[in-house]
Amino acid sequence: MMSKFSKISILCLCFVSLAGAFDWPIKNFQDKYLVKAFGEAHKNKFFPGVAIAGGGTTVYPVGTGEVIFYQDYEDTPYPQTLGPGKYIVIQHGKIRSYYGYLKSLMVQAPFVVDQQRGIGEIGNSGSASREHLFLSLKKEGTYINPFTLFKGAEDKKPPIIKDIIVKSGFYQKLLSPQATGRVALPLRSSYDIFINAFDEPEAGRSRRQLKTLKVYISDSQGVVFEKIIDFDTIVRGKLGGLKTVQEIYARIWNENFIFAGKWEDKERREVYTLKVIAIDQGNNRTVAERVFYFR
Repeated sequence: MMSKFSKISILCLCFVSLAGAFDWPIKNFQDKYLVKAFGEAHKNKFFPGVAIAGGGTTVYPVGTGEVIFYQDYEDTPYPQTLGPGKYIVIQHGKIRSYYGYLKSLMVQAPFVVDQQRGIGEIGNSGSASREHLFLSLKKEGTYINPFTLFKGAEDKKPPIIKDIIVKSGFYQKLLSPQATGRVALPLRSSYDIFINAFDEPEAGRSRRQLKTLKVYISDSQGVVFEKIIDFDTIVRGKLGGLKTVQEIYARIWNENFIFAGKWEDKERREVYTLKVIAIDQGNNRTVAERVFYFR
């Protein structure tokens, strides 16, 4: 009969093996391989994972876990209807990882794997239009940003704050982050604030979503407006379970601006400072400030 101590030891070993450190699913991951980031607008929805380029590259589990499901669409009569093509699902304790659009599968369910065991190759199976890996993570039913778990790639470039727009009705004003001096705005009851900010892309890659955007308006008495948007979780298709794509993004000048909220000023002050802080996936940050007043 197994002793109480032996049972506890086995349980502890299982917990350690399934709850170890997480890392990227390809060896020697570099920032330039990331072609789409978590939380970006994609077909009127938030992208619930990341897209990683590298056709034919071996894919490894993000951590030790058990393969609980796999799909090889060549075994079915209707391959064109299966969006993710060949894919694998692995359970790591409370976290579940999904690997889609694989070229080939190297494991099946049930099977325990670790980060040294290849599970497939990056491809363009299913509905993929180009070779890439779709990686998605879920924690107790909530999609989470892989950058919150993985060691970040080497990324020393700060994000870009390209444009700031304040809008009220048909009136809108560009507050260039690169400009200096005070800006005069017409007196209105409220202003909508839009920010065009993103993680600076590598050459030949598309723009990527920020990790966090912070917007503050302050006067001589302190902060009168505050908005913090974290692109870390997606619940039931909504960012943080609260906002849809249409509530976060606005199409202005053929670019996606982030809607930072509506500022309704109650106490008119002589001068205001608008401060924007953009933080990218590598925790680099860029700060922009503009001073304005009402004429």
